[in-house]
Amino acid sequence: MSKSLNLKVIAEGVENEAQLSFLREHQCDEFQGYYFSRPLKSFDVAAKLWKREMSNQEETEATFGWKGTVP
Repeated sequence: MSKSLNLKVIAEGVENEAQLSFLREHQCDEFQGYYFSRPLKSFDVAAKLWKREMSNQEETEATFGWKGTVP
């Protein structure tokens, strides 16, 4: 029904692979829950995002052989 109204479907409380598979099979757009991460303090969220950004930058540098910010 949400798809016919052009709405995104967001599932909360995903705790295991079986739930995630079910939601993917039923075209759920977004997911959140303990399966992905326990609740984090704001500082920990920032650190996790920074670490991911640095990892992406290192991968880009290794792939393309240049240094700089990731576009």
